[in-house]
Amino acid sequence: MVECSRYSIVLPMKIKLVLIVLPALFVLFGAGCDLVTDFSKVIYVDIDAPEMVVVGDVFDVSVFVTNKDSKPYTFYDLEIGDALFEGLELKGTVPPYESSFHIPVFDLVNYTYDTEILAGESFEVVLTFEALQEGQYFGPLNACVGDDANCIEEKIDIIVE
Repeated sequence: MVECSRYSIVLPMKIKLVLIVLPALFVLFGAGCDLVTDFSKVIYVDIDAPEMVVVGDVFDVSVFVTNKDSKPYTFYDLEIGDALFEGLELKGTVPPYESSFHIPVFDLVNYTYDTEILAGESFEVVLTFEALQEGQYFGPLNACVGDDANCIEEKIDIIVE
């Protein structure tokens, strides 16, 4: 036989409703996240970069952000990991970014584009780098899209000889 405690907590009705309704809203609406769209299934990021370059080389890295959904999305930012900048210098981008800033807590540099990608179309960013010193430079390259600026993380890895 299991005995239950004689004491119970009596909660006002408003608190009971909050305790029941709030978790349900988190499940349904993702606590502010866009659960309706799984961005990894509708936004594709492809990177065309050389595997190896020589010190002094100026080279391009193309980033293609493709919208395979039936509705448009805003491409907000391209984020590049700090580790790449230890041996590479970003000389410019085509198209030019609107603004940039460093995100120290994530070791990323953010480049803002804020442009719409129509359904079924792609947006290309060409990053021009100069190889400054020998080494292997590896890090994230994130494309951030959608209402909540969801970031799709890819990796970039370049060896400088």
